[in-house]
Amino acid sequence: MLAAQKVSANEPERELNLIAVLTGLPRAAVEKLDMRDYMALQRKLAEFMKP
Repeated sequence: MLAAQKVSANEPERELNLIAVLTGLPRAAVEKLDMRDYMALQRKLAEFMKP
């Protein structure tokens, strides 16, 4: 989380970086995902971030 915040103060950018790090995919690959797949990863990230 801290590394993602250092890369960007922009929330969508941080989310993109976190998804890339947590999935092990290069950021460029995450950026090329179709919206359906990206949204599925967003939901998983939200579950992961819950306290």
